[in-house]
Amino acid sequence: MKTPLPGVSLAPSVYSPQQSYKLPDFTRHLPGLDGLRGLAIAMVMFCHFLPYSDQPHSLMGRLFFFVGRCGWCGVDLFFVLSGFLITGILLEAKGTSHYFRNFYARRTLRIFPLYYLVLAAVFLLIPLIRPAAFAPAELAGIQHHQAWLWIYGSNLLMFWKNDIGFFHSDWLDLNPFWSLAVEEHFYLIWPAVVFLCSRPVLKVVCVVIVVSSFILRGVMFHKGVVESIYVFTPCRVDTMALGALLAILVRGDQATAKRLLGGAKWMALILGLLWFASLWKNPSRDRLWSVTAGYTLVAGFFAALLPAVLVAPVGTPLGRVFNSALLRTLGKYSYGLYVYHVVLGSTFNRCFGTDQLKGIFQSKLHLGGAAYGVSVMAYILLASAASFAVAWVSWNLLEKRFLTLKKYFEYRERSKVSITCGGL
Repeated sequence: MKTPLPGVSLAPSVYSPQQSYKLPDFTRHLPGLDGLRGLAIAMVMFCHFLPYSDQPHSLMGRLFFFVGRCGWCGVDLFFVLSGFLITGILLEAKGTSHYFRNFYARRTLRIFPLYYLVLAAVFLLIPLIRPAAFAPAELAGIQHHQAWLWIYGSNLLMFWKNDIGFFHSDWLDLNPFWSLAVEEHFYLIWPAVVFLCSRPVLKVVCVVIVVSSFILRGVMFHKGVVESIYVFTPCRVDTMALGALLAILVRGDQATAKRLLGGAKWMALILGLLWFASLWKNPSRDRLWSVTAGYTLVAGFFAALLPAVLVAPVGTPLGRVFNSALLRTLGKYSYGLYVYHVVLGSTFNRCFGTDQLKGIFQSKLHLGGAAYGVSVMAYILLASAASFAVAWVSWNLLEKRFLTLKKYFEYRERSKVSITCGGL
């Protein structure tokens, strides 16, 4: 008989009242969550490294590009994970001394060193090395508004200007940092909400947030503010609220939790099909249905997938995928991968972009019309591998050094406190 990984049950994946069904130990590290992070960052890199022009005409090529374009929702998976994991940490830590100090100190040690190192390199070091780097008007505009990045407010400026491409120009692309801002806003406010609310009230708060976000997206659409819906914190926080609601439910009444976890796989399948059909009909997400129900569907899909992964027996396809070494390794370095793949994307394009690779495949390998498709896949793999190499070095030289300082901010009064980090 196979031995389960820590916190993972080998109980049947579909619940019925007659089955013996064991809940995961949420205070221990759950390997499947690393796998979910790995899926999230793989989707995001696939989306960002995919060319936005010269799409293929073949059916397989169009399907490949469609799947790649769907990679934007990897950010939503990160958000759901953050809501689930951070709420779990806060619920377990509630009642300990230094509740706020320990939480904010541990989050700071995880997030700030890498984030501010990158900003310092971009806005302080590069101008010293290349004084003309920010000479073009658009780049000068980014430099002028850099304070929004330093205070985790880039998405708020994007919303104000209704321009989600504001922080991208030429060699610099910091647009995806909007999601880091959304997460930071959640970390700033949510500990107080959990501290002040009982669990029943906290469930109501989560539901209210989900409904309010849905309504706000609809109002903004009718007001003609469509583009910035994607990055505005109040419009996207429903993903985290669903993750938070899930964290509360699985720690509540065991019978309810078992039914929830047991039916998660089928709920994920239903929501996933509905979301896929919605996205297929409107891939640009510029219609009312897409920006209201569409975003709610993708959040619901990931909120259902998460518990399905947690209770999936290791020997099942779902268990094997999300406990695989590949996804778990990507998940371990997902934060560095997210930051570096964005910042270094233009460098990758200059060094081994799709056009250069296409020329090589045509001239050296004589692939003809297939050269473009092969070059796209080769570029995605090369850029992802280069991003991983940088993230690995960053983790070992910088990030884990700061993480060792977490030992000074332990929740000591409780015998067990969840040790899993947030989404990114």
